[in-house]
Amino acid sequence: MSSSNTTTKPIGKHDAFITARLERTLRRIRTLDLFAGGFGFLAGMLAFVALMIVLDVTLKLSDATRQVFALFFVVAAGFYLWLAVVRPLLREINPHYVARKLEQNAGPGRHYVVNWLDLHGQQLPGAFRAGLDRRVVHDLEAADPERAISNRNALIAAVAAGGMAVIVLSLFIVLGPGPFGARFGRALGRSVEVPARTTIEIINPPGGDGVVTIGSPVSIVVRLTGLQPRDGAVLQVRHEPSES
Repeated sequence: MSSSNTTTKPIGKHDAFITARLERTLRRIRTLDLFAGGFGFLAGMLAFVALMIVLDVTLKLSDATRQVFALFFVVAAGFYLWLAVVRPLLREINPHYVARKLEQNAGPGRHYVVNWLDLHGQQLPGAFRAGLDRRVVHDLEAADPERAISNRNALIAAVAAGGMAVIVLSLFIVLGPGPFGARFGRALGRSVEVPARTTIEIINPPGGDGVVTIGSPVSIVVRLTGLQPRDGAVLQVRHEPSES
């Protein structure tokens, strides 16, 4: 067989298209792995914080108990990040896996992409190489990398993270900024005193109700406990428009 009928490289334009499509699918796999791992970590962290806040509010956990839980979370989180984020990014993805996913998405009877990988770089007759490249391009044009690689795991992790974020936000609204911040710090194992809510006790007039004649002075005394307003207590006076 003469050297004019063989080639060591596939046709340039076909080779570029095939390689680009395989690399695009490979990047999608890695991106979805990263998103699934990242959102999974976020969901786990928010779930831990929410659980610790609820337990601390209901059971008044001691510093030692909270620190043990926090240490357990750090160890578990590190193990999870290694398995779900770091290791998938460091692991080499088998190109045959990528090719098979694209073939399955392209439809039944598609197998030329795997054949192309097996024969890539080998000396083949030029006509055979050109025909194989055309069939591979045809298969890849029928395949959609977005559908070939499912985003189901990443979507589930994102929904879980969003749900836990809603729960944590609800705790923030219910507890208030000050107590929530303290509870958040306590959930991470810190020794933080939780400020009480602001309570107002009316000292004068007794019982909070009294009658004052027009032009007479009146003394209003209240006792504030718990969280103190940043600008102090403010007395608001309302009257009928006819009395202005």
